[in-house]
Amino acid sequence: MSQNNTMKKDEFSKGAVANKLRELISSVLKEELEDQNWLKVLESLTEAQETLTKFATGNISTRIKELKDEAGNTSMHFIASPISGIANAIASPVRYVSDDGVDIVAEANFSNQYEGPPTCVHGGIIAAVFDEVLGAANSRHGRPGLTGTLKIKYKAPTPLNKNLIIKSRVKEITEKKVLTQGEIYHEGLLTAKAEALFISVDIEKFLSIAKNHAGDGIADILKQQWGATS
Repeated sequence: MSQNNTMKKDEFSKGAVANKLRELISSVLKEELEDQNWLKVLESLTEAQETLTKFATGNISTRIKELKDEAGNTSMHFIASPISGIANAIASPVRYVSDDGVDIVAEANFSNQYEGPPTCVHGGIIAAVFDEVLGAANSRHGRPGLTGTLKIKYKAPTPLNKNLIIKSRVKEITEKKVLTQGEIYHEGLLTAKAEALFISVDIEKFLSIAKNHAGDGIADILKQQWGATS
């Protein structure tokens, strides 16, 4: 998503709003203001929240959306993901860039709000990124599931505000489990690698879990959010 304020007609407007919020979060952490000026920022944010509430349609927000890439190709995106969702202001976001049939490749650049040790990406953020990107490899094979174990080896500090490459691939598939591996690189240097065991779960099981969490109305919610049917 473009970092500037100029929106093209085909840009995803909700994603542009989330991107601006992402930049704001980074600035809040990086900048220092006098108290009275922080209050001015708060007033502007309160006004923005009121504007959002004023124009809210009351519809349930979708979690997936078909979007075009830079080449004009369309595909489904998990826009609400806390890791890769372009409509989620807490996501970096991780951006999937290629799939050669073996490796899924993603890019990321983590700003100030993801800091752990000084100038380094927080280890918990790295773990969350692996959980999603390795899971994406499973889905590519038609075997989505729940994380059973996730083992990470932190090989070198992963830097903030630098372009990173993330790779993942499925190594082994059994009847109920999928073994997946992945790595993070900065300028060719391996900074972390992971191996995860996922438990395959079919759509009926996902719906059962969701029903336990959200009640009997979950079928309608999933239809609007995810396009799923019970």
